[in-house]
Amino acid sequence: MIARMRWPVGGALALALLATAPASAAVQSLRIHGYVIEQTCYGQDLFVDMSAIAESSSQPVRFRWDFDNNGRWDTPPRTDPFERPVYVGDGQRIKVRVGARNPGGDRAQDTFAFTAVDC
Repeated sequence: MIARMRWPVGGALALALLATAPASAAVQSLRIHGYVIEQTCYGQDLFVDMSAIAESSSQPVRFRWDFDNNGRWDTPPRTDPFERPVYVGDGQRIKVRVGARNPGGDRAQDTFAFTAVDC
């Protein structure tokens, strides 16, 4: 909606500038939350289904995963948030980091931990 204002001089110019203001002037934002869906043992290998949810002011959001929280990304950026890394099922506490980026250039990260089931 454009407000109509009366300007003593140059009013038409001011109104024209308001009408052409970019709609993308909104502030970009991005929030992310990673979580474990399920843990499944196959022998001593533990398959961990995990995913992330992102709230973003622009789409598509791309996700990256660091499965051992060592500071290096283990996956390339992609739009599918689902991952299934394999761990040794030995009851350890594992910390995972997930990162996201939207087309507006906003970045967000979440770190979460879970206890690996004993396989």
